Amino acid sequence: MKRWMLLFLFTLPAHAAATGPYAGLGFFFQNMLKVTESEKATRSLLGEAYFPEVVAGYRFWNLFPTFGWTILGKQIQDGEKRRYVMRLDLPYVIPYDAETELKAGIGMLFHRIRGEGSDISIRNGGGTSTFFVPSGNRSSAVFYLNGGLAIVRNALRFDFDLLLGGPFTRRRSINFGVRGGYVF
Repeated sequence: MKRWMLLFLFTLPAHAAATGPYAGLGFFFQNMLKVTESEKATRSLLGEAYFPEVVAGYRFWNLFPTFGWTILGKQIQDGEKRRYVMRLDLPYVIPYDAETELKAGIGMLFHRIRGEGSDISIRNGGGTSTFFVPSGNRSSAVFYLNGGLAIVRNALRFDFDLLLGGPFTRRRSINFGVRGGYVF
């Protein structure tokens, strides 16, 4: 029975939503509920916000692969470093009604940290200590599961994505993306 249900989902016809190349902009929120915002170790609901996330993709059949890149990155507090996030999505789109789509799929988050090298003073209780931050670039990749909702009006789309990073590890993260764009 489960096989027949999966087969049915993968053979649903794409509805009247526009197909073709896609371009858009969005916000990306990383590590929801995990980032400390102050010395009191409080949590931030949305975590670290990245804007703009420039997005390109191609909508065909019920697949909608996209690539997003936070082109400006985010300055990291400890020194002369910037963090960039690239996101590669491969969601399967399930038509819900004429203007709504549900999405489920997989993807990869690529993190890149670029640094110029510098000295940094970090508090260590009653005083401070100076440490050296090395120069260079570092990269990492994280697999994630993606679920989302899209509101489609003709060729305009507004996507809301919830990403579960590292779902099969102990270091899971919850990320959120909001995108708006146009299917040509």
